Order: sequence, then structure tokens, then C-alpha cells
Amino acid sequence: MVKNDLEPRRVVSFVALIFSFLGLVIVIILSSWTFYQSSKEKVRNLNFSPDEHERFEKTIAALRTQLKDMENWRKMVDKARNASFSSEEEPSLSRLKRSVKEIVTHEYKSSGTTYTHWGSNSCPNSGAQLLYNGVVAAGYYGHTGGGADYQCLPHKPQYGYKNPGTQYTTKLGGSSMYGTEYRGDSIYPFKNDKNDGKSLNQMDSVCAVCYVPVRSITLMIPAWQECPTGWTFEYKGYLMASHYKQHRSNFVCVNDTPESKESGENTSGGSYLYPVEGICGAIPCPHYSNGLELTCVVCTK
Repeated sequence: MVKNDLEPRRVVSFVALIFSFLGLVIVIILSSWTFYQSSKEKVRNLNFSPDEHERFEKTIAALRTQLKDMENWRKMVDKARNASFSSEEEPSLSRLKRSVKEIVTHEYKSSGTTYTHWGSNSCPNSGAQLLYNGVVAAGYYGHTGGGADYQCLPHKPQYGYKNPGTQYTTKLGGSSMYGTEYRGDSIYPFKNDKNDGKSLNQMDSVCAVCYVPVRSITLMIPAWQECPTGWTFEYKGYLMASHYKQHRSNFVCVNDTPESKESGENTSGGSYLYPVEGICGAIPCPHYSNGLELTCVVCTK
């Protein structure tokens, strides 16, 4: 009788074990499926649209640039801090400032900018360095060809190949360049303190080429006398160009108190600089005034 009672219990236990195992398998399958669906949702949420991906890449690139700049600055500060000086030199703080300035100028000299200071023998007091000065030159006013822009010729040229004579008058053809004179007797830019209030009409125009080591962009704005916010003022003046009936030229910004070459007046002709007047029409008036001389300003950043 005892043996008969144990058999049903064993059967029940075995069945319960099977159901328990099947339940465990079902739980594992359901958990795996839930985890898989959750992972797919996370991956889907991580997918970027093309615009989002581009913004992400730009942000990463900007951060890398900032990190590189910070590292360069750290290296420069370390150079200045580790520089050795003798006890007889200037005070340590002044030496450190000078050293940092020299290192920064050296490291970033390639980021400088240049511009021509038309109508002046020197550069403005804005940190600009004089590379050279000279005379303004361009093509002959009566010629229909040749160069159209003004050039700043150094006072002392350096020749290479030499073939004397004016070849442009021969069958070979060629080009030519002449000195430039101011023209416009009655307007303000040609009467200034540098010339005792005398007119500069028919006087030879001068120029200076300037280099700004700590800024990298040059901007000339016509019809303005001030620089935009964040830009450094170099000089202001008046727009000038060739006569409207002569060969075309570029517009240049001539200092509002122009200087002239020491050789003085020269009426032999060549190239000329005339004040530029704004003419109403497509140029909107009354913001502009018909026939008034246009100003200009040169800025760097």
C-alpha cells in the first residue's frame, strides 16, 4: 500500500518540475525579447538625420580647433615663463610681457594682413608696420589698354632684365606705367595742414604699403568713415579713381589729408586721381546726395 501511495506523488512532482522548467524558459524568452526591442528603440533614437549629423560634425570640429588653440597658447606661455634673463635686464614683469608679445607675434605672423595707404608716406598708428613707401603709378590716361589698377612703386626699383627704350611704341607692342597726380583743385582733401592749406592739384601722389601682424583681414568700405564694431580703424579718406572719360581704373581710398612727393608739381601728364562723386539713379537718394564726394575707410580685423 505504501508503494502504491508514492507512485502518484512522484508523477505529480515530475509534472510540476516540467511545468516549472517550461515557465523558466518562457520567462527567459520574454525577457530576451523585451531587451531586444528596447535595444532597437535606443539604436533608433541614436540615429541622426543628415542635418543633425552635419551640426554634430561641425561642433566636434570647432571643439578640436579650440583645444588646439588652447594647447598652442599653453606652449607659448610655457616658453615665456621658461625664458632666462640676466639680473641686469629690465624688471621681470616687463620682460615677461615683452617675451610673450614677441612669441605671439612670431607664432602668428602668418595671420597678418597688408594694405596700401594711399596718399601717405607712412602707416597709421594702429600697430601697422611700414614695409615700404613710394609713388602711385598706373597706365597712361589716354591709352585704351594696359593695366587698369593703381600700383605703389617703391622709390628705389630693383631691375632684372634690361632692354632700354620704350618698346610699346614699336611693332612688338607692350605696356607702360606713369606717375600719378592729384586732380581736383577745389575740394577739401587737397587742402590740408601738411601742405600749409595749399591745393595739391597736379602734385605727385605718394603711397605706403603697411603690414599688420596681429590681424588677418583688410576691409575698405566706400561711403563710410567709421569701422564696424569689432574692427580696427586704420585710416579714412575719399574715394578716387581715373577720370570718367579716360581709361578705367580701380577705386582707391586716399587719405583725407594726402601728402605729395618732394619733387613737387609735375604737369607732364600720365595717370591721374580724381575725386569720385555719387550720382543719383540706381544709387538711392536722398540717402546719398547727388554729386557729393564719396568718403571711404580702411579697417582691419
